[in-house]
Amino acid sequence: MIEAGGELRLGTEGIPVDWLVVMHRLPETAMLEKQIKSSAVEYQRVTAAADLLARFYLDAASVRLSGNQYLERLREGIDDHYQQLIDYSLPEDRVKRVRDQQMTLIEKHSAVFADRAKAGILVEAHGDLRPEHVCLTEPQNGPSWRSGTWTTISARGAGHGGKKRWIT
Repeated sequence: MIEAGGELRLGTEGIPVDWLVVMHRLPETAMLEKQIKSSAVEYQRVTAAADLLARFYLDAASVRLSGNQYLERLREGIDDHYQQLIDYSLPEDRVKRVRDQQMTLIEKHSAVFADRAKAGILVEAHGDLRPEHVCLTEPQNGPSWRSGTWTTISARGAGHGGKKRWIT
């Protein structure tokens, strides 16, 4: 939305005062939450989404944390994800086993994780890609995620470093 001559207008020259977004309803059957609950997870799409996210965060700005701050954040995140997965009625023994393995890995290799923080190679990755926020759809034709358009997965409310950077 542009201010032009004291009026608000669309698609004209002037000073941007606000941004408008065209939204589309996401297909319910492609939501990861629904797929988990109905035991119909499309793992090849989850893998594709993970690959896309990895590429996306290669361009992200680094975040400064001490080694201890980073380790504590990792532990808290693992505990939080454990509880969320249990809340989805996933088998608690299986989820606990994964959580325990993650915690063991962090403790066993805490120096490696701390060194990553000291090296300044951590990125703000938002971390709000819970199953109810992820829609796994086929890629769309058009511009890539780098230009801010939706293409493969949709993360509701995903923000990055104070700026909205949308991916799909």
